[in-house]
Amino acid sequence: MERSSASSEKQRKKLATIEAKLLLDSPNLPLKFVYKPKGNNSKATQAYTFLLSSEFERTLWVEAVETLKRNIGQRVPVHLQSDEVENHVKACRTAIEPPNGFSKAVSGPAMGGELQVIIHSLKGLHKPADSYVVIELDSYGHYFHKVRTKMVVKSTEPHWEEDFSVELEGTRGLRILLYEEDCMQTAVLRGKAEIELTEQWLKSLKAPQYIKLTHQLSKACLTRNTVGEELTLCLTLRYLSNDLTLRRPPQRLAGSSIFNVPIEETCQREKRQIPYIISCCVREIDRRGLEELGIYRVSGLTTDINKLRKAFDTRGSESDSLLKDVDINSVSGLLKSYLRQLPEALFTDRLYPRFLQAFSTLDVSASLHGVEDIEVEGGARTLTQLFSSLPQVNQKVIGYLLEHLVRVNSKEIQNKMSLHNLATVFGPTLLRPAPSSSASDSADLLSMSTMDVMAQAGILHFFLLRSSRRLPIQLS
Repeated sequence: MERSSASSEKQRKKLATIEAKLLLDSPNLPLKFVYKPKGNNSKATQAYTFLLSSEFERTLWVEAVETLKRNIGQRVPVHLQSDEVENHVKACRTAIEPPNGFSKAVSGPAMGGELQVIIHSLKGLHKPADSYVVIELDSYGHYFHKVRTKMVVKSTEPHWEEDFSVELEGTRGLRILLYEEDCMQTAVLRGKAEIELTEQWLKSLKAPQYIKLTHQLSKACLTRNTVGEELTLCLTLRYLSNDLTLRRPPQRLAGSSIFNVPIEETCQREKRQIPYIISCCVREIDRRGLEELGIYRVSGLTTDINKLRKAFDTRGSESDSLLKDVDINSVSGLLKSYLRQLPEALFTDRLYPRFLQAFSTLDVSASLHGVEDIEVEGGARTLTQLFSSLPQVNQKVIGYLLEHLVRVNSKEIQNKMSLHNLATVFGPTLLRPAPSSSASDSADLLSMSTMDVMAQAGILHFFLLRSSRRLPIQLS
Protein backbone atom coordinates (compact mmCIF):
# COMPACT_ATOMS: atom_id res chain seq x y z
CA MET A 1 0.00 0.00 0.00
CA GLU A 2 2.84 2.39 0.87
CA ARG A 3 4.52 1.78 -2.51
CA SER A 4 1.22 2.35 -4.31
CA SER A 5 0.63 5.58 -2.39
CA ALA A 6 4.16 6.84 -3.12
CA SER A 7 3.78 6.00 -6.82
CA SER A 8 0.42 7.77 -6.94
CA GLU A 9 1.88 10.89 -5.31
CA LYS A 10 4.81 10.86 -7.75
CA GLN A 11 2.44 10.67 -10.73
CA ARG A 12 0.31 13.46 -9.27
CA LYS A 13 3.35 15.75 -8.98
CA LYS A 14 4.42 14.87 -12.53
CA LEU A 15 0.93 15.67 -13.84
CA ALA A 16 0.92 18.98 -11.94
CA THR A 17 4.28 19.92 -13.51
CA ILE A 18 3.04 19.17 -17.03
CA GLU A 19 -0.21 21.06 -16.47
CA ALA A 20 1.73 24.04 -15.10
CA LYS A 21 3.71 24.17 -18.34
CA LEU A 22 0.50 24.02 -20.36
CA LEU A 23 -0.99 26.86 -18.35
CA LEU A 24 2.11 29.00 -18.79
CA ASP A 25 2.24 28.24 -22.51
CA SER A 26 -1.33 29.27 -23.36
CA PRO A 27 -1.03 31.16 -26.69
CA ASN A 28 -3.10 34.32 -27.24
CA LEU A 29 -1.92 35.95 -30.50
CA PRO A 30 -4.40 35.23 -33.33
CA LEU A 31 -3.32 34.45 -36.90
CA LYS A 32 -6.25 34.33 -39.32
CA PHE A 33 -6.28 32.65 -42.72
CA VAL A 34 -9.13 33.17 -45.20
CA TYR A 35 -9.43 30.78 -48.14
CA LYS A 36 -11.29 32.20 -51.13
CA PRO A 37 -11.69 29.83 -54.09
CA LYS A 38 -11.69 31.19 -57.61
CA GLY A 39 -15.04 32.47 -58.85
CA ASN A 40 -17.81 34.34 -57.07
CA ASN A 41 -18.97 31.55 -54.78
CA SER A 42 -18.77 33.45 -51.47
CA LYS A 43 -20.33 30.55 -49.55
CA ALA A 44 -17.25 28.45 -50.21
CA THR A 45 -15.01 30.95 -48.37
CA GLN A 46 -13.45 29.38 -45.29
CA ALA A 47 -11.69 31.12 -42.38
CA TYR A 48 -9.25 29.57 -39.93
CA THR A 49 -7.75 31.06 -36.76
CA PHE A 50 -4.54 29.83 -35.13
CA LEU A 51 -3.32 31.03 -31.73
CA LEU A 52 0.41 31.70 -31.32
CA SER A 53 2.44 32.91 -28.36
CA SER A 54 5.16 34.83 -30.23
CA GLU A 55 4.87 37.91 -32.44
CA PHE A 56 8.03 36.85 -34.26
CA GLU A 57 6.63 33.41 -35.08
CA ARG A 58 3.45 35.08 -36.37
CA THR A 59 5.59 37.26 -38.64
CA LEU A 60 7.40 34.19 -39.99
CA TRP A 61 4.05 32.54 -40.77
CA VAL A 62 2.79 35.62 -42.64
CA GLU A 63 6.00 35.93 -44.68
CA ALA A 64 5.92 32.22 -45.58
CA VAL A 65 2.30 32.48 -46.73
CA GLU A 66 3.03 35.60 -48.80
CA THR A 67 5.98 33.84 -50.46
CA LEU A 68 3.79 30.86 -51.34
CA LYS A 69 1.12 33.17 -52.77
CA ARG A 70 3.67 34.88 -55.02
CA ASN A 71 5.07 31.58 -56.26
CA ILE A 72 1.86 29.60 -56.52
CA GLY A 73 1.37 30.37 -60.23
CA GLN A 74 4.86 29.14 -61.06
CA ARG A 75 4.41 25.74 -59.43
CA VAL A 76 2.98 22.64 -61.06
CA PRO A 77 0.02 21.27 -59.02
CA VAL A 78 0.94 18.18 -57.03
CA HIS A 79 -1.69 15.75 -55.79
CA LEU A 80 -0.60 13.71 -52.77
CA GLN A 81 -2.21 10.74 -51.11
CA SER A 82 -2.86 10.81 -47.36
CA ASP A 83 0.01 8.41 -46.60
CA GLU A 84 2.40 10.61 -48.61
CA VAL A 85 1.35 13.69 -46.63
CA GLU A 86 1.89 11.78 -43.39
CA ASN A 87 5.39 10.75 -44.48
CA HIS A 88 6.23 14.36 -45.37
CA VAL A 89 5.07 15.57 -41.95
CA LYS A 90 7.16 12.92 -40.18
CA ALA A 91 10.20 13.88 -42.25
CA CYS A 92 9.75 17.55 -41.35
CA ARG A 93 9.46 16.77 -37.65
CA THR A 94 12.68 14.78 -37.80
CA ALA A 95 14.60 17.39 -39.80
CA ILE A 96 13.48 20.56 -37.99
CA GLU A 97 14.56 21.16 -34.42
CA PRO A 98 12.35 23.51 -32.38
CA PRO A 99 14.02 26.96 -32.24
CA ASN A 100 13.83 27.15 -28.46
CA GLY A 101 11.57 24.36 -27.26
CA PHE A 102 11.66 22.07 -24.25
CA SER A 103 13.78 19.53 -26.13
CA LYS A 104 16.61 21.99 -26.66
CA ALA A 105 19.06 22.59 -23.85
CA VAL A 106 19.64 26.27 -23.14
CA SER A 107 22.72 27.29 -21.22
CA GLY A 108 22.35 29.06 -17.90
CA PRO A 109 19.77 28.62 -15.12
CA ALA A 110 16.19 29.77 -15.60
CA MET A 111 15.46 33.10 -13.93
CA GLY A 112 12.56 34.37 -11.84
CA GLY A 113 11.76 37.81 -10.53
CA GLU A 114 10.98 41.04 -12.33
CA LEU A 115 12.62 42.78 -15.30
CA GLN A 116 12.14 46.51 -15.69
CA VAL A 117 12.64 47.70 -19.28
CA ILE A 118 12.89 51.28 -20.53
CA ILE A 119 12.83 51.64 -24.34
CA HIS A 120 14.60 54.89 -25.19
CA SER A 121 15.37 55.47 -28.86
CA LEU A 122 16.55 54.06 -32.20
CA LYS A 123 19.31 55.21 -34.53
CA GLY A 124 20.29 54.13 -38.03
CA LEU A 125 17.18 54.64 -40.17
CA HIS A 126 17.85 56.27 -43.54
CA LYS A 127 14.31 57.58 -43.95
CA PRO A 128 11.39 58.29 -41.60
CA ALA A 129 9.33 55.21 -40.77
CA ASP A 130 6.32 54.48 -38.53
CA SER A 131 8.23 52.35 -36.02
CA TYR A 132 7.41 50.52 -32.82
CA VAL A 133 9.18 47.95 -30.64
CA VAL A 134 8.01 44.56 -29.37
CA ILE A 135 9.80 42.61 -26.65
CA GLU A 136 9.35 38.88 -26.10
CA LEU A 137 10.61 36.79 -23.20
CA ASP A 138 10.89 33.04 -23.08
CA SER A 139 9.19 31.05 -20.34
CA TYR A 140 10.47 27.49 -19.87
CA GLY A 141 11.78 27.46 -23.46
CA HIS A 142 8.94 29.17 -25.39
CA TYR A 143 8.82 32.85 -26.32
CA PHE A 144 5.81 35.01 -25.40
CA HIS A 145 4.78 38.51 -26.46
CA LYS A 146 5.23 40.72 -23.37
CA VAL A 147 5.75 44.38 -24.31
CA ARG A 148 4.83 46.70 -27.16
CA THR A 149 5.55 50.42 -27.23
CA LYS A 150 2.38 52.44 -27.03
CA MET A 151 3.54 55.02 -29.55
CA VAL A 152 4.18 54.44 -33.26
CA VAL A 153 6.78 57.11 -34.01
CA LYS A 154 7.52 58.38 -37.53
CA SER A 155 11.11 59.61 -37.59
CA THR A 156 14.62 58.69 -38.65
CA GLU A 157 15.53 58.69 -34.93
CA PRO A 158 12.36 57.70 -33.07
CA HIS A 159 12.21 58.31 -29.31
CA TRP A 160 9.73 56.39 -27.15
CA GLU A 161 10.93 56.73 -23.53
CA GLU A 162 8.43 54.10 -22.41
CA ASP A 163 9.05 51.80 -19.45
CA PHE A 164 7.56 48.44 -18.52
CA SER A 165 7.77 45.88 -15.71
CA VAL A 166 7.62 42.23 -16.75
CA GLU A 167 7.51 39.16 -14.51
CA LEU A 168 10.10 36.47 -15.25
CA GLU A 169 9.10 32.82 -14.95
CA GLY A 170 11.70 30.27 -16.01
CA THR A 171 13.29 32.87 -18.31
CA ARG A 172 16.63 32.54 -20.11
CA GLY A 173 16.32 34.81 -23.15
CA LEU A 174 14.96 38.11 -24.43
CA ARG A 175 13.97 38.91 -28.02
CA ILE A 176 13.74 42.47 -29.37
CA LEU A 177 11.70 43.11 -32.52
CA LEU A 178 11.52 46.37 -34.49
CA TYR A 179 8.42 46.78 -36.66
CA GLU A 180 7.43 49.34 -39.28
CA GLU A 181 3.86 50.05 -40.36
CA ASP A 182 3.57 50.47 -44.12
CA CYS A 183 0.99 52.54 -46.00
CA MET A 184 -1.57 49.72 -45.60
CA GLN A 185 -0.91 49.66 -41.81
CA THR A 186 0.63 46.22 -42.19
CA ALA A 187 3.40 45.42 -39.71
CA VAL A 188 6.75 44.71 -41.40
CA LEU A 189 9.62 43.33 -39.32
CA ARG A 190 12.67 45.58 -39.79
CA GLY A 191 15.15 44.28 -37.22
CA LYS A 192 15.68 41.68 -34.51
CA ALA A 193 18.05 40.90 -31.66
CA GLU A 194 18.21 38.03 -29.18
CA ILE A 195 19.92 38.33 -25.80
CA GLU A 196 20.72 35.52 -23.39
CA LEU A 197 19.84 36.64 -19.88
CA THR A 198 21.84 35.77 -16.78
CA GLU A 199 21.43 37.16 -13.28
CA GLN A 200 25.10 38.10 -13.08
CA TRP A 201 24.97 40.09 -16.35
CA LEU A 202 21.75 41.90 -15.50
CA LYS A 203 22.98 42.92 -12.06
CA SER A 204 26.20 44.28 -13.60
CA LEU A 205 24.34 46.76 -15.84
CA LYS A 206 24.78 50.36 -14.71
CA ALA A 207 23.90 52.32 -17.86
CA PRO A 208 21.61 52.13 -20.93
CA GLN A 209 22.50 49.40 -23.41
CA TYR A 210 22.91 49.91 -27.16
CA ILE A 211 21.67 46.81 -28.94
CA LYS A 212 22.44 46.25 -32.63
CA LEU A 213 19.50 44.88 -34.60
CA THR A 214 19.99 42.55 -37.55
CA HIS A 215 17.96 43.23 -40.72
CA GLN A 216 14.90 41.01 -41.13
CA LEU A 217 13.45 42.38 -44.39
CA SER A 218 12.93 39.86 -47.16
CA LYS A 219 14.64 40.47 -50.51
CA ALA A 220 11.35 41.67 -51.98
CA CYS A 221 11.15 44.44 -49.33
CA LEU A 222 14.78 45.62 -49.42
CA THR A 223 15.27 48.98 -51.11
CA ARG A 224 18.18 51.29 -51.66
CA ASN A 225 16.96 53.24 -48.62
CA THR A 226 17.40 50.29 -46.27
CA VAL A 227 20.57 48.66 -47.62
CA GLY A 228 23.51 49.50 -45.38
CA GLU A 229 21.44 50.59 -42.40
CA GLU A 230 22.96 49.83 -39.00
CA LEU A 231 20.05 49.89 -36.57
CA THR A 232 20.86 50.42 -32.88
CA LEU A 233 18.25 50.41 -30.13
CA CYS A 234 18.93 52.11 -26.81
CA LEU A 235 17.22 50.59 -23.77
CA THR A 236 17.73 50.21 -20.03
CA LEU A 237 17.34 46.90 -18.20
CA ARG A 238 16.98 46.60 -14.43
CA TYR A 239 16.55 43.25 -12.69
CA LEU A 240 14.84 42.54 -9.38
CA SER A 241 15.45 39.01 -8.13
CA ASN A 242 12.82 36.72 -6.64
CA ASP A 243 13.89 37.39 -3.07
CA LEU A 244 12.90 41.04 -3.61
CA THR A 245 9.73 40.60 -5.71
CA LEU A 246 8.24 37.84 -3.52
CA ARG A 247 8.87 39.74 -0.31
CA ARG A 248 5.65 41.46 0.67
CA PRO A 249 6.16 45.13 1.61
CA PRO A 250 6.09 46.16 5.26
CA GLN A 251 2.84 47.49 6.62
CA ARG A 252 2.51 51.26 6.47
CA LEU A 253 1.08 53.36 9.23
CA ALA A 254 -2.54 54.28 8.73
CA GLY A 255 -2.94 57.52 6.80
CA SER A 256 -4.09 58.70 3.42
CA SER A 257 -2.12 56.06 1.48
CA ILE A 258 -3.75 52.83 0.31
CA PHE A 259 -0.81 50.86 -1.12
CA ASN A 260 0.94 48.44 1.27
CA VAL A 261 -1.94 48.89 3.74
CA PRO A 262 -4.06 45.95 4.98
CA ILE A 263 -7.24 45.76 2.97
CA GLU A 264 -9.52 45.77 6.03
CA GLU A 265 -8.00 49.09 7.15
CA THR A 266 -8.59 50.60 3.72
CA CYS A 267 -12.23 49.44 3.65
CA GLN A 268 -12.82 50.72 7.18
CA ARG A 269 -11.30 54.13 6.41
CA GLU A 270 -13.21 54.49 3.12
CA LYS A 271 -16.42 53.04 4.63
CA ARG A 272 -16.72 50.67 1.66
CA GLN A 273 -17.01 46.92 1.26
CA ILE A 274 -14.67 47.06 -1.77
CA PRO A 275 -11.63 49.41 -1.83
CA TYR A 276 -12.22 52.38 -4.09
CA ILE A 277 -9.18 51.66 -6.28
CA ILE A 278 -10.42 48.12 -7.02
CA SER A 279 -13.95 49.22 -7.96
CA CYS A 280 -12.58 52.06 -10.14
CA CYS A 281 -10.21 49.77 -12.06
CA VAL A 282 -12.84 47.05 -12.49
CA ARG A 283 -15.42 49.57 -13.70
CA GLU A 284 -12.99 51.04 -16.26
CA ILE A 285 -11.92 47.61 -17.56
CA ASP A 286 -15.57 46.55 -17.79
CA ARG A 287 -16.22 49.73 -19.79
CA ARG A 288 -13.48 49.52 -22.40
CA GLY A 289 -11.20 46.55 -21.73
CA LEU A 290 -13.33 43.41 -21.97
CA GLU A 291 -12.49 42.94 -25.65
CA GLU A 292 -8.86 44.03 -25.35
CA LEU A 293 -6.59 41.28 -26.66
CA GLY A 294 -4.61 39.75 -23.79
CA ILE A 295 -6.11 41.99 -21.09
CA TYR A 296 -4.27 41.33 -17.79
CA ARG A 297 -1.46 39.55 -19.69
CA VAL A 298 -0.08 42.50 -21.67
CA SER A 299 2.07 44.89 -19.61
CA GLY A 300 1.02 48.51 -19.18
CA LEU A 301 3.30 51.54 -19.11
CA THR A 302 5.19 51.79 -15.82
CA THR A 303 5.09 55.60 -15.97
CA ASP A 304 1.29 55.56 -16.26
CA ILE A 305 0.94 52.98 -13.48
CA ASN A 306 3.20 55.00 -11.16
CA LYS A 307 1.27 58.18 -11.96
CA LEU A 308 -2.03 56.49 -11.16
CA ARG A 309 -0.63 54.94 -8.00
CA LYS A 310 0.56 58.31 -6.74
CA ALA A 311 -2.82 59.87 -7.54
CA PHE A 312 -4.79 57.21 -5.63
CA ASP A 313 -2.35 57.43 -2.72
CA THR A 314 -2.69 61.21 -2.42
CA ARG A 315 -5.92 62.37 -4.08
CA GLY A 316 -8.22 59.45 -3.28
CA SER A 317 -11.65 59.70 -4.93
CA GLU A 318 -10.50 62.53 -7.23
CA SER A 319 -8.23 60.16 -9.20
CA ASP A 320 -11.02 58.18 -10.87
CA SER A 321 -11.05 60.49 -13.90
CA LEU A 322 -7.36 59.80 -14.63
CA LEU A 323 -8.14 56.19 -15.55
CA LYS A 324 -9.98 57.34 -18.68
CA ASP A 325 -6.83 59.01 -20.06
CA VAL A 326 -4.42 56.05 -19.98
CA ASP A 327 -4.06 52.82 -21.91
CA ILE A 328 -6.36 50.12 -20.55
CA ASN A 329 -3.39 47.81 -19.94
CA SER A 330 -2.05 50.40 -17.50
CA VAL A 331 -5.37 50.26 -15.62
CA SER A 332 -5.16 46.46 -15.38
CA GLY A 333 -1.51 46.82 -14.33
CA LEU A 334 -2.53 49.22 -11.53
CA LEU A 335 -5.09 46.71 -10.21
CA LYS A 336 -2.56 43.86 -10.24
CA SER A 337 0.06 46.10 -8.59
CA TYR A 338 -2.32 47.05 -5.78
CA LEU A 339 -3.28 43.44 -5.08
CA ARG A 340 0.33 42.24 -5.30
CA GLN A 341 1.50 44.87 -2.79
CA LEU A 342 -1.02 44.11 -0.08
CA PRO A 343 0.86 43.19 3.12
CA GLU A 344 -0.98 39.86 3.06
CA ALA A 345 -2.52 38.03 0.09
CA LEU A 346 -6.33 37.90 0.03
CA PHE A 347 -6.38 34.15 0.71
CA THR A 348 -4.20 34.89 3.80
CA ASP A 349 -0.89 33.40 4.89
CA ARG A 350 -2.60 31.51 7.73
CA LEU A 351 -4.94 29.50 5.48
CA TYR A 352 -2.60 29.13 2.49
CA PRO A 353 -1.12 25.73 3.58
CA ARG A 354 -4.64 24.39 4.16
CA PHE A 355 -5.77 25.56 0.70
CA LEU A 356 -2.77 23.74 -0.79
CA GLN A 357 -3.58 20.58 1.15
CA ALA A 358 -7.25 20.68 0.08
CA PHE A 359 -6.27 21.21 -3.54
CA SER A 360 -3.96 18.17 -3.41
CA THR A 361 -6.99 15.98 -2.57
CA LEU A 362 -9.20 17.58 -5.23
CA ASP A 363 -10.03 15.75 -8.46
CA VAL A 364 -7.65 17.87 -10.57
CA SER A 365 -8.98 16.63 -13.90
CA ALA A 366 -12.54 17.47 -12.89
CA SER A 367 -11.80 20.89 -11.47
CA LEU A 368 -9.41 22.10 -14.18
CA HIS A 369 -10.92 20.63 -17.32
CA GLY A 370 -14.54 21.51 -17.03
CA VAL A 371 -16.61 18.66 -15.61
CA GLU A 372 -20.23 19.76 -15.89
CA ASP A 373 -21.05 19.32 -12.20
CA ILE A 374 -18.49 19.91 -9.47
CA GLU A 375 -19.91 18.29 -6.35
CA VAL A 376 -19.03 19.94 -3.05
CA GLU A 377 -17.44 16.92 -1.42
CA GLY A 378 -13.94 15.83 -0.47
CA GLY A 379 -11.33 18.40 -1.51
CA ALA A 380 -13.98 20.63 -3.12
CA ARG A 381 -15.99 20.77 0.10
CA THR A 382 -12.85 21.63 2.07
CA LEU A 383 -11.98 24.46 -0.34
CA THR A 384 -15.42 26.05 0.05
CA GLN A 385 -15.22 25.62 3.83
CA LEU A 386 -11.83 27.31 3.89
CA PHE A 387 -13.18 30.16 1.77
CA SER A 388 -15.92 30.63 4.38
CA SER A 389 -13.17 30.88 7.03
CA LEU A 390 -11.57 33.90 5.37
CA PRO A 391 -12.27 37.35 6.88
CA GLN A 392 -15.53 38.84 5.60
CA VAL A 393 -13.72 41.68 3.82
CA ASN A 394 -11.49 39.23 1.96
CA GLN A 395 -14.48 37.09 0.95
CA LYS A 396 -16.33 40.09 -0.50
CA VAL A 397 -13.30 41.39 -2.40
CA ILE A 398 -12.43 37.98 -3.84
CA GLY A 399 -16.08 37.40 -4.83
CA TYR A 400 -16.15 40.82 -6.50
CA LEU A 401 -12.97 40.04 -8.45
CA LEU A 402 -14.24 36.59 -9.46
CA GLU A 403 -17.43 38.10 -10.91
CA HIS A 404 -15.32 40.59 -12.87
CA LEU A 405 -12.96 37.91 -14.22
CA VAL A 406 -15.96 35.83 -15.30
CA ARG A 407 -17.17 38.86 -17.30
CA VAL A 408 -13.70 39.11 -18.88
CA ASN A 409 -13.89 35.44 -19.78
CA SER A 410 -17.33 35.95 -21.38
CA LYS A 411 -15.48 37.87 -24.15
CA GLU A 412 -12.86 35.14 -24.62
CA ILE A 413 -13.37 35.07 -28.40
CA GLN A 414 -12.17 38.68 -28.58
CA ASN A 415 -9.65 38.90 -25.72
CA LYS A 416 -8.34 35.26 -25.79
CA MET A 417 -8.44 35.14 -21.97
CA SER A 418 -9.69 31.73 -20.90
CA LEU A 419 -10.38 30.88 -17.27
CA HIS A 420 -7.03 29.03 -17.27
CA ASN A 421 -5.21 32.17 -18.44
CA LEU A 422 -6.94 34.34 -15.84
CA ALA A 423 -6.21 31.82 -13.09
CA THR A 424 -2.54 31.76 -14.12
CA VAL A 425 -2.31 35.57 -13.98
CA PHE A 426 -4.17 36.08 -10.68
CA GLY A 427 -3.42 32.83 -8.83
CA PRO A 428 0.01 33.86 -7.48
CA THR A 429 -1.23 37.42 -6.80
CA LEU A 430 -4.21 36.35 -4.68
CA LEU A 431 -2.67 33.29 -3.02
CA ARG A 432 1.11 33.60 -2.82
CA PRO A 433 2.22 34.12 0.81
CA ALA A 434 5.29 35.99 1.98
CA PRO A 435 8.37 33.71 1.75
CA SER A 436 9.61 32.24 5.02
CA SER A 437 12.98 33.22 6.40
CA SER A 438 14.19 29.63 5.95
CA ALA A 439 13.84 30.02 2.16
CA SER A 440 15.88 33.18 1.72
CA ASP A 441 18.09 31.78 -1.03
CA SER A 442 16.91 33.04 -4.44
CA ALA A 443 17.30 29.59 -6.04
CA ASP A 444 15.09 28.08 -3.32
CA LEU A 445 12.53 30.84 -3.81
CA LEU A 446 12.38 30.20 -7.55
CA SER A 447 12.00 26.47 -7.00
CA MET A 448 9.27 27.03 -4.43
CA SER A 449 7.33 29.49 -6.61
CA THR A 450 7.60 27.18 -9.63
CA MET A 451 6.22 24.23 -7.67
CA ASP A 452 3.35 26.27 -6.24
CA VAL A 453 2.28 28.10 -9.41
CA MET A 454 0.14 25.20 -10.59
CA ALA A 455 -1.58 24.83 -7.23
CA GLN A 456 -2.21 28.58 -6.94
CA ALA A 457 -3.67 28.72 -10.45
CA GLY A 458 -5.64 25.54 -9.83
CA ILE A 459 -7.21 26.80 -6.60
CA LEU A 460 -8.27 30.07 -8.22
CA HIS A 461 -9.52 28.21 -11.29
CA PHE A 462 -11.72 26.07 -9.02
CA PHE A 463 -13.44 29.20 -7.68
CA LEU A 464 -13.58 30.86 -11.13
CA LEU A 465 -15.23 27.79 -12.62
CA ARG A 466 -17.84 27.67 -9.85
CA SER A 467 -18.52 31.41 -10.21
CA SER A 468 -18.96 31.08 -13.98
CA ARG A 469 -21.59 28.38 -13.40
CA ARG A 470 -23.38 30.30 -10.63
CA LEU A 471 -22.41 27.67 -8.06
CA PRO A 472 -21.73 28.76 -4.44
CA ILE A 473 -18.08 29.37 -3.59
CA GLN A 474 -18.66 29.25 0.16
CA LEU A 475 -20.66 27.10 2.55
CA SER A 476 -23.69 28.77 4.08
